[in-house]
Formats: sequence, C-alpha cells, structure tokens
Amino acid sequence: MVTLAVGGALSVLAAVVLSILNWPSVNGFAGRLDSGWSLFMIACYAPVVLWPPLLLSVTWAYVRRRRYRLNRGGD
Repeated sequence: MVTLAVGGALSVLAAVVLSILNWPSVNGFAGRLDSGWSLFMIACYAPVVLWPPLLLSVTWAYVRRRRYRLNRGGD
C-alpha cells in the first residue's frame, strides 16, 4: 500500500515537472503566456503542484500510525 502511494506521488511529481518545463510550448499559448486564457489555465492547474507533497505527507502519517498500532499490539 505504501509503495503504491509513494509510486503514485512520484509519478504525479514527474508529470507536474514535465508540464511546467513544457508549458511555454503548449500549442495554444506559444508566445502568448500573458493572455487571459493562459493565466486562467495556470490558475486552474496550479493546485496540481500540491498533490505530490500532500500525498507523501498523508502516506508518511499512515506509516507512522500503522507502526504505532503494530508496536502496541493492536490491529
């Protein structure tokens, strides 16, 4: 379970980094990065940057909670 979550977070991180690096060459925005639609698109996709660190932090909390329960002899 943890391996899947970390792998998913790293996959999304790779997609986000590639998207950021290639953003200027997006067909509709090439050479017009300050247009209204471009700024709207950036605002819509900006929260995606938060997904990998949030997923990793939730995964870490799960691991800590699980270790604590196993050490106490719980489920």
